[in-house]
Amino acid sequence: MPVKRKVPVWGDGACPALLGCLGVGLLLYARPVSAAVADSLSLCTAVLLPTLFPFFVLSALLTQSCTFKGWGRLMDGLFGLPGAMAPALLLGAFGGYPVGARTVAQLYSQGRCSKEQAEKALGFCNNAGPAFVISAVGSGMLGDGRLGLRLWVAHLVSALLFGLFSKRKPCAVKVKNHTPNFSKSPGGTAAFLQAVTGAMGAFLNVCAFVLIFAVLLCLLEQLPLLSSLPAPWDGLLYGILELTGGAARLAEAALPRRILLPALSFLCGWGGLSVQCQAMDLLHRAGLPCRRYLKSKLLHGLTAAALSLLISG
Repeated sequence: MPVKRKVPVWGDGACPALLGCLGVGLLLYARPVSAAVADSLSLCTAVLLPTLFPFFVLSALLTQSCTFKGWGRLMDGLFGLPGAMAPALLLGAFGGYPVGARTVAQLYSQGRCSKEQAEKALGFCNNAGPAFVISAVGSGMLGDGRLGLRLWVAHLVSALLFGLFSKRKPCAVKVKNHTPNFSKSPGGTAAFLQAVTGAMGAFLNVCAFVLIFAVLLCLLEQLPLLSSLPAPWDGLLYGILELTGGAARLAEAALPRRILLPALSFLCGWGGLSVQCQAMDLLHRAGLPCRRYLKSKLLHGLTAAALSLLISG
Protein backbone atom coordinates (compact mmCIF):
# COMPACT_ATOMS: atom_id res chain seq x y z
CA MET A 1 0.00 0.00 0.00
CA PRO A 2 1.26 3.48 -0.79
CA VAL A 3 2.31 5.45 2.22
CA LYS A 4 0.05 8.42 2.86
CA ARG A 5 1.95 11.63 3.16
CA LYS A 6 1.01 13.85 6.00
CA VAL A 7 -0.46 17.10 4.78
CA PRO A 8 1.39 20.00 6.38
CA VAL A 9 -0.75 22.18 8.60
CA TRP A 10 -0.32 25.92 8.17
CA GLY A 11 -0.46 26.44 11.93
CA ASP A 12 2.52 24.12 12.45
CA GLY A 13 4.77 26.69 10.81
CA ALA A 14 2.86 29.84 11.70
CA CYS A 15 2.94 29.29 15.45
CA PRO A 16 6.77 29.12 15.75
CA ALA A 17 7.07 32.06 13.35
CA LEU A 18 4.65 34.12 15.42
CA LEU A 19 6.42 33.24 18.65
CA GLY A 20 9.71 34.14 17.00
CA CYS A 21 8.33 37.54 16.03
CA LEU A 22 7.14 38.07 19.59
CA GLY A 23 10.59 37.20 20.88
CA VAL A 24 12.23 39.68 18.52
CA GLY A 25 9.70 42.31 19.54
CA LEU A 26 10.48 41.75 23.21
CA LEU A 27 14.17 42.31 22.49
CA LEU A 28 13.70 45.37 20.26
CA TYR A 29 11.13 47.08 22.48
CA ALA A 30 12.29 45.92 25.89
CA ARG A 31 11.96 49.37 27.47
CA PRO A 32 8.32 50.13 26.47
CA VAL A 33 7.33 46.53 27.28
CA SER A 34 8.85 46.82 30.75
CA ALA A 35 7.04 50.12 31.27
CA ALA A 36 3.74 48.58 30.15
CA VAL A 37 4.15 45.67 32.56
CA ALA A 38 5.00 48.06 35.41
CA ASP A 39 1.93 50.18 34.66
CA SER A 40 -0.30 47.11 34.51
CA LEU A 41 1.12 45.79 37.76
CA SER A 42 0.29 49.14 39.36
CA LEU A 43 -3.23 48.82 37.90
CA CYS A 44 -3.60 45.39 39.46
CA THR A 45 -2.59 46.54 42.94
CA ALA A 46 -4.24 49.98 42.91
CA VAL A 47 -7.50 49.21 41.07
CA LEU A 48 -8.18 45.50 40.61
CA LEU A 49 -7.16 44.35 44.08
CA PRO A 50 -9.57 46.62 46.02
CA THR A 51 -12.42 46.13 43.53
CA LEU A 52 -12.25 42.46 42.53
CA PHE A 53 -10.76 40.66 45.54
CA PRO A 54 -13.61 41.45 48.01
CA PHE A 55 -16.19 40.30 45.46
CA PHE A 56 -14.23 37.09 44.84
CA VAL A 57 -14.34 36.36 48.58
CA LEU A 58 -18.05 37.24 48.74
CA SER A 59 -18.74 35.01 45.74
CA ALA A 60 -17.12 32.03 47.43
CA LEU A 61 -18.94 32.61 50.73
CA LEU A 62 -22.33 32.99 49.06
CA THR A 63 -21.99 29.86 46.95
CA GLN A 64 -20.66 27.79 49.88
CA SER A 65 -22.96 28.95 52.66
CA CYS A 66 -26.25 30.17 51.13
CA THR A 67 -28.89 28.12 49.33
CA PHE A 68 -31.17 31.02 48.19
CA LYS A 69 -34.20 28.74 48.28
CA GLY A 70 -36.54 31.72 48.45
CA TRP A 71 -35.27 32.88 45.06
CA GLY A 72 -36.29 29.68 43.29
CA ARG A 73 -39.67 30.85 42.00
CA LEU A 74 -38.30 34.24 40.88
CA MET A 75 -35.23 32.81 39.09
CA ASP A 76 -37.26 30.02 37.48
CA GLY A 77 -40.08 32.31 36.38
CA LEU A 78 -37.82 34.95 34.85
CA PHE A 79 -34.80 33.03 33.58
CA GLY A 80 -35.57 29.33 33.87
CA LEU A 81 -32.78 28.88 36.43
CA PRO A 82 -32.74 27.46 39.97
CA GLY A 83 -32.67 29.76 42.99
CA ALA A 84 -29.08 28.72 43.69
CA MET A 85 -28.05 30.82 40.67
CA ALA A 86 -29.11 34.06 42.43
CA PRO A 87 -25.55 34.85 43.63
CA ALA A 88 -24.34 34.71 40.02
CA LEU A 89 -27.05 37.16 38.96
CA LEU A 90 -26.38 39.61 41.81
CA LEU A 91 -22.61 39.48 41.82
CA GLY A 92 -22.47 39.43 38.03
CA ALA A 93 -24.48 42.66 37.94
CA PHE A 94 -22.53 44.58 40.58
CA GLY A 95 -19.16 42.86 40.94
CA GLY A 96 -17.72 43.44 37.48
CA TYR A 97 -15.74 41.16 35.19
CA PRO A 98 -15.00 38.27 35.83
CA VAL A 99 -16.86 37.86 39.16
CA GLY A 100 -20.00 36.54 37.47
CA ALA A 101 -18.11 33.89 35.52
CA ARG A 102 -16.32 32.75 38.66
CA THR A 103 -19.59 32.49 40.58
CA VAL A 104 -21.24 30.42 37.84
CA ALA A 105 -18.18 28.16 37.66
CA GLN A 106 -18.28 27.65 41.43
CA LEU A 107 -22.00 26.82 41.41
CA TYR A 108 -21.52 24.30 38.62
CA SER A 109 -18.53 22.71 40.38
CA GLN A 110 -20.64 22.32 43.52
CA GLY A 111 -23.41 20.62 41.55
CA ARG A 112 -25.98 23.37 42.16
CA CYS A 113 -26.81 23.71 38.47
CA SER A 114 -26.60 21.68 35.30
CA LYS A 115 -24.26 22.33 32.40
CA GLU A 116 -27.08 23.82 30.33
CA GLN A 117 -28.09 26.12 33.18
CA ALA A 118 -24.51 27.25 33.73
CA GLU A 119 -24.03 28.00 30.03
CA LYS A 120 -27.23 30.03 29.95
CA ALA A 121 -26.34 31.97 33.10
CA LEU A 122 -22.95 32.86 31.65
CA GLY A 123 -24.71 34.69 28.84
CA PHE A 124 -26.04 37.39 31.17
CA CYS A 125 -24.42 36.97 34.61
CA ASN A 126 -20.88 38.12 33.78
CA ASN A 127 -20.94 41.87 33.22
CA ALA A 128 -19.05 45.11 33.65
CA GLY A 129 -19.70 46.51 37.11
CA PRO A 130 -21.09 49.96 37.94
CA ALA A 131 -17.79 50.99 39.52
CA PHE A 132 -16.09 50.65 36.13
CA VAL A 133 -18.85 51.89 33.83
CA ILE A 134 -20.16 54.79 35.94
CA SER A 135 -16.99 55.88 37.74
CA ALA A 136 -14.12 54.95 35.40
CA VAL A 137 -15.79 55.40 32.00
CA GLY A 138 -18.46 57.99 32.87
CA SER A 139 -16.82 60.28 35.43
CA GLY A 140 -13.17 59.52 34.65
CA MET A 141 -13.04 59.24 30.85
CA LEU A 142 -16.14 61.17 29.73
CA GLY A 143 -16.22 63.67 32.58
CA ASP A 144 -19.92 63.04 33.14
CA GLY A 145 -21.18 60.46 35.60
CA ARG A 146 -24.70 60.71 34.16
CA LEU A 147 -23.42 59.38 30.83
CA GLY A 148 -21.76 56.55 32.73
CA LEU A 149 -25.07 55.78 34.42
CA ARG A 150 -26.79 55.65 31.01
CA LEU A 151 -24.15 53.27 29.75
CA TRP A 152 -24.48 50.99 32.77
CA VAL A 153 -28.29 50.92 32.57
CA ALA A 154 -28.11 49.98 28.87
CA HIS A 155 -25.45 47.38 29.70
CA LEU A 156 -27.45 45.77 32.51
CA VAL A 157 -30.82 45.92 30.73
CA SER A 158 -29.38 44.25 27.62
CA ALA A 159 -27.92 41.47 29.80
CA LEU A 160 -31.27 40.90 31.54
CA LEU A 161 -33.10 40.91 28.21
CA PHE A 162 -30.77 38.20 27.00
CA GLY A 163 -31.61 36.12 30.08
CA LEU A 164 -35.34 36.72 29.69
CA PHE A 165 -35.64 35.88 26.01
CA SER A 166 -33.04 33.17 25.57
CA LYS A 167 -34.34 29.63 25.24
CA ARG A 168 -35.73 28.51 28.59
CA LYS A 169 -34.91 25.14 30.10
CA PRO A 170 -36.69 23.54 33.05
CA CYS A 171 -34.84 23.92 36.34
CA ALA A 172 -34.77 20.19 37.01
CA VAL A 173 -32.27 19.34 34.30
CA LYS A 174 -30.27 16.28 35.17
CA VAL A 175 -26.60 16.97 35.64
CA LYS A 176 -24.71 14.48 33.49
CA ASN A 177 -21.30 13.23 34.51
CA HIS A 178 -21.31 15.72 37.32
CA THR A 179 -22.04 14.71 40.90
CA PRO A 180 -23.20 17.34 43.35
CA ASN A 181 -20.90 17.68 46.34
CA PHE A 182 -23.00 19.58 48.86
CA SER A 183 -21.67 17.35 51.62
CA LYS A 184 -18.16 18.52 50.86
CA SER A 185 -19.04 22.21 51.20
CA PRO A 186 -17.21 23.58 54.25
CA GLY A 187 -18.88 25.69 56.85
CA GLY A 188 -17.92 28.33 59.40
CA THR A 189 -14.22 29.07 59.69
CA ALA A 190 -13.25 26.55 57.01
CA ALA A 191 -15.54 28.24 54.49
CA PHE A 192 -14.02 31.63 55.26
CA LEU A 193 -10.44 30.37 54.96
CA GLN A 194 -11.14 28.62 51.66
CA ALA A 195 -12.95 31.70 50.34
CA VAL A 196 -10.01 33.98 51.07
CA THR A 197 -7.29 31.69 49.72
CA GLY A 198 -9.33 30.75 46.67
CA ALA A 199 -10.11 34.40 45.95
CA MET A 200 -6.44 35.33 46.06
CA GLY A 201 -5.61 32.52 43.64
CA ALA A 202 -8.33 33.69 41.25
CA PHE A 203 -7.12 37.28 41.56
CA LEU A 204 -3.56 36.30 40.66
CA ASN A 205 -4.86 34.50 37.56
CA VAL A 206 -6.70 37.65 36.52
CA CYS A 207 -3.54 39.72 37.02
CA ALA A 208 -1.56 37.28 34.90
CA PHE A 209 -3.84 37.91 31.90
CA VAL A 210 -3.75 41.66 32.50
CA LEU A 211 0.05 41.61 32.40
CA ILE A 212 0.41 39.41 29.32
CA PHE A 213 -2.12 41.47 27.37
CA ALA A 214 -0.22 44.61 28.35
CA VAL A 215 2.84 43.09 26.69
CA LEU A 216 0.94 42.07 23.54
CA LEU A 217 -0.77 45.45 23.18
CA CYS A 218 2.50 47.28 23.75
CA LEU A 219 4.04 45.34 20.86
CA LEU A 220 1.01 45.99 18.67
CA GLU A 221 1.32 49.72 19.34
CA GLN A 222 4.78 49.66 17.78
CA LEU A 223 3.12 48.73 14.48
CA PRO A 224 1.36 51.31 12.28
CA LEU A 225 -1.89 49.30 12.38
CA LEU A 226 -3.59 51.11 15.26
CA SER A 227 -2.15 54.57 14.58
CA SER A 228 -3.26 54.51 10.94
CA LEU A 229 -6.91 53.74 11.68
CA PRO A 230 -9.36 56.64 12.01
CA ALA A 231 -11.66 57.08 15.00
CA PRO A 232 -13.68 55.25 16.19
CA TRP A 233 -12.16 52.18 14.54
CA ASP A 234 -8.84 52.48 16.33
CA GLY A 235 -10.57 52.53 19.73
CA LEU A 236 -12.89 49.68 18.76
CA LEU A 237 -10.01 47.51 17.56
CA TYR A 238 -8.03 48.22 20.72
CA GLY A 239 -11.10 47.68 22.90
CA ILE A 240 -11.90 44.33 21.30
CA LEU A 241 -8.57 43.22 22.73
CA GLU A 242 -8.53 45.24 25.98
CA LEU A 243 -11.58 47.05 27.36
CA THR A 244 -10.10 49.88 29.43
CA GLY A 245 -7.58 51.07 26.83
CA GLY A 246 -10.16 50.93 24.05
CA ALA A 247 -12.69 52.92 26.07
CA ALA A 248 -10.06 55.54 26.86
CA ARG A 249 -9.16 55.91 23.17
CA LEU A 250 -12.81 56.36 22.23
CA ALA A 251 -13.34 58.94 24.97
CA GLU A 252 -10.34 60.95 23.77
CA ALA A 253 -11.49 60.97 20.13
CA ALA A 254 -14.10 63.75 20.57
CA LEU A 255 -16.75 61.70 18.77
CA PRO A 256 -20.43 62.69 18.54
CA ARG A 257 -22.54 61.16 21.29
CA ARG A 258 -24.60 59.08 18.84
CA ILE A 259 -21.38 57.27 17.88
CA LEU A 260 -19.49 57.39 21.17
CA LEU A 261 -22.10 55.85 23.48
CA PRO A 262 -22.99 52.85 21.24
CA ALA A 263 -19.28 52.16 20.67
CA LEU A 264 -18.56 52.26 24.41
CA SER A 265 -21.61 50.09 25.12
CA PHE A 266 -20.44 47.49 22.64
CA LEU A 267 -17.01 47.32 24.27
CA CYS A 268 -18.48 47.06 27.78
CA GLY A 269 -20.82 44.27 26.64
CA TRP A 270 -18.10 42.35 24.84
CA GLY A 271 -15.56 42.94 27.60
CA GLY A 272 -12.39 42.65 25.57
CA LEU A 273 -10.34 39.55 24.79
CA SER A 274 -8.29 40.05 27.95
CA VAL A 275 -11.42 39.79 30.11
CA GLN A 276 -12.72 36.85 28.09
CA CYS A 277 -9.46 34.96 28.63
CA GLN A 278 -9.85 35.53 32.36
CA ALA A 279 -13.38 34.12 32.22
CA MET A 280 -12.43 31.22 29.94
CA ASP A 281 -9.68 30.19 32.34
CA LEU A 282 -12.28 29.92 35.11
CA LEU A 283 -14.67 28.00 32.84
CA HIS A 284 -12.01 25.55 31.67
CA ARG A 285 -11.10 24.78 35.27
CA ALA A 286 -14.76 23.99 36.00
CA GLY A 287 -15.17 21.89 32.84
CA LEU A 288 -17.54 24.32 31.11
CA PRO A 289 -17.35 25.05 27.34
CA CYS A 290 -16.69 28.58 26.16
CA ARG A 291 -18.15 28.79 22.64
CA ARG A 292 -21.70 29.64 23.69
CA TYR A 293 -20.40 32.10 26.26
CA LEU A 294 -18.35 34.02 23.70
CA LYS A 295 -21.30 34.19 21.30
CA SER A 296 -23.47 35.49 24.13
CA LYS A 297 -21.00 38.24 25.01
CA LEU A 298 -20.81 39.35 21.38
CA LEU A 299 -24.62 39.49 21.23
CA HIS A 300 -24.65 41.34 24.55
CA GLY A 301 -22.34 43.98 23.14
CA LEU A 302 -24.45 44.48 20.03
CA THR A 303 -27.68 44.69 22.06
CA ALA A 304 -26.17 47.21 24.47
CA ALA A 305 -24.95 49.30 21.54
CA ALA A 306 -28.46 49.33 20.05
CA LEU A 307 -30.00 50.41 23.39
CA SER A 308 -27.39 53.13 23.82
CA LEU A 309 -28.19 54.42 20.35
CA LEU A 310 -31.80 54.87 21.43
CA ILE A 311 -30.84 56.90 24.51
CA SER A 312 -27.90 58.82 23.03
CA GLY A 313 -29.99 61.83 22.12
